[in-house]
Amino acid sequence: SDGQLSVVGSGGPNFEARNEYSFVAEVTDSGGLKDYKAVAVLVTDVNESPAFTAAAINLVRRVPENDPGAYGNAGKVEAKDPDATANNKDGTFSALSYSVGASETVFEIDASSGQLKLRSGVQTNFEAKSSYSVDVTVRDGAGGSQTQTFTVAVRNVNEAPVSAFKDATLIVK
Repeated sequence: SDGQLSVVGSGGPNFEARNEYSFVAEVTDSGGLKDYKAVAVLVTDVNESPAFTAAAINLVRRVPENDPGAYGNAGKVEAKDPDATANNKDGTFSALSYSVGASETVFEIDASSGQLKLRSGVQTNFEAKSSYSVDVTVRDGAGGSQTQTFTVAVRNVNEAPVSAFKDATLIVK
């Protein structure tokens, strides 16, 4: 009709799924004469931000209370980079890196593996605080990033009772 090429459907072309489209265009003039031309459309790659996986977002994370960081493994957070595919032939994607906010004092994360854990020497106490919200950011090295809040529950541990009487002597008759 007007000679404009348009994309049908939602989302548009995706370089990682398919980076080239080809078709034969047909043109007909007012006298009914036709001509055909092969057309190739190349899709340009753009950096898409990495995204945390649904499994990582939905995982229930727990750490035991009163543990000075030795066993405070809160699980791995995992993200995927849509640019890290077979179609990315120039290899411009890079490894993902993970970080927690600078104000995070309870948890730390391994920048390359995404392993979330208690900071060394930090103890949690279920009776004082039963869960924490931790903001984790993943970066792809090409300017793309995503931040997700993860909840880490503190697992209550049965603690020995503490006497309310100090320096008291019990006399049994």
